Amino acid sequence: TTGPSNCVRDVFELIARADSRGDFEVRRPDDVETFKVPGPPTSRSCFVFEITQKSTGAQVRIQVREGVIPEEFFALARTAHSENPGPDAAEAAARFAGVKKALTETMASLPIAELFEWEIVRATQQGG
Repeated sequence: TTGPSNCVRDVFELIARADSRGDFEVRRPDDVETFKVPGPPTSRSCFVFEITQKSTGAQVRIQVREGVIPEEFFALARTAHSENPGPDAAEAAARFAGVKKALTETMASLPIAELFEWEIVRATQQGG
């Protein structure tokens, strides 16, 4: 995944036990400069997930669709998680909490096809 937050890791652990098996990896997206793990997602490219079936090498890439996460979310995440909080940090943190709550409700109510786009990256293991 390109998702640096503990929430992403927790979801993959809950569903597939990927972290405890050592199969979970976080990669920095190309368009993100400031990136720490754990840390806040700072762009839509922090919501890309690659899932590989070990037995066949088949792989799918899943990404949150454009427009699902409001741009305000990323600006607030950067401000709310800043190591050098400014005078607006408390207000940004409160606003961020509200935006996250609304996003959670959106993601829980929309059909999967409206939330994510996906592509098959590799149908089977190369050479096998």
